[in-house]
Amino acid sequence: MKINRLVIKELSFRKINFLLLLIAASVAVAAFVGTHSSMKVFDVTTEEIILQKEAETKESMLKLEDDYRVIMKRLGYNALIIHKNEDISNLRTRGYPTLFMPEEGAVKLGKSGTKRLNHLLPFIQTSIYWPEQQRNIIVSGIKHQVPVSAKKFHIDEEGGYKDPITPPLQAGTTNIGYEIANKMKLSEGSAIKIKGEEFVVNTVYPQRGNDDDLTLWLPIDRVQQWLGKQGQINGIFALQCVCQGTEDLLLTIKKEVAAVLPDAQVIGFGSIAAVRQDARKRASVAHKAAMEAELKNRAELRKAREQLFSIAVPSIIAISVILITVLSFLNVRERHLEIATLRALGFRSKQIFYIFLSRAFLVGILGGFIGYLIGVFIGVLAGRASPFGVVLSSIFSVKLFVGVLLLAPCVTIFTSWVPALNASMKDPATILRED
Repeated sequence: MKINRLVIKELSFRKINFLLLLIAASVAVAAFVGTHSSMKVFDVTTEEIILQKEAETKESMLKLEDDYRVIMKRLGYNALIIHKNEDISNLRTRGYPTLFMPEEGAVKLGKSGTKRLNHLLPFIQTSIYWPEQQRNIIVSGIKHQVPVSAKKFHIDEEGGYKDPITPPLQAGTTNIGYEIANKMKLSEGSAIKIKGEEFVVNTVYPQRGNDDDLTLWLPIDRVQQWLGKQGQINGIFALQCVCQGTEDLLLTIKKEVAAVLPDAQVIGFGSIAAVRQDARKRASVAHKAAMEAELKNRAELRKAREQLFSIAVPSIIAISVILITVLSFLNVRERHLEIATLRALGFRSKQIFYIFLSRAFLVGILGGFIGYLIGVFIGVLAGRASPFGVVLSSIFSVKLFVGVLLLAPCVTIFTSWVPALNASMKDPATILRED
């Protein structure tokens, strides 16, 4: 009978001993591979969590920016573009600019590609005498907001703003401040005369508690004609964007405007812009802190697992190795009569030695393969991830698999070496005489 066939016959005859050896080898390999797979799955899961957190942060920041756009729009314009020689102190005292600029400058700025300004509203504002009421009145000549080419998503198919801060003012209409409407008992649809021209009240603004309550908004061409300033304006209102990555937004805007309109200067309504920037920074810091806290928590969990595995896994492997050694000795002891018979039939010591080591080799190969599969499965479960939810390539390691199939037989052969050597060295005559 060939030796290899004899090995297979022996395995089928002593099933329990072989099964126990296989279990011991599989457990040792599963403990090692399970640890590796568990940590791998944990790292993959951590990456997925961080990516999800980053996506949530990005989505939250975009929503926050959109909310700020709505809030800023409701608050009104937060930037004013005027002539560079305008005296700011006189502007604050008088309430409106006195130096004029070409109206086409607003269109030029809108086409410049700026992304940090939006809702450009050219205007001409001044104080005129209202002969019908025999009093001075502040009038603000407007038409419509100038489209900003870089903000196409704000523009409708007709080239106007989808949701303007200041709706277009049609010819022959006027918007009126709260105090004027209240004093003259005017409402929407009422007709009034200004400098001999009749206008229909389009909107009565609610009380704002500032000069707007005493202002009339009229078509810009009428005010320009009354002042003899056709094609001229004395200011452009604008809305600063909610931008990322710009520490000094106003300074950047000033440089952009100066490049397009060298004779203009920009004034920012600091309190509104500062509140928005500060709120955005706080939100960004909060999201960053949440991300760092998640990373710290995952790092602590990983460290705890490493400490647990560093104690448990070596212990399991050591117990398995001891168990394999003991089972190998027991197998030799139980088969001493068989060994003696084989020796009496002419089998040499090295052939007996080969039989036991071949058995150990098969135990190592099968135990390594089964243990690897079990280890990967245990690692996935320990990592609290679904086997279908984790990319297989991120868990399965060819190097580890090949390494296990090479190392496991080496370990089982090493642990079986002494029992196998002991079996091959037995004297058949002595064994048969004793039994």
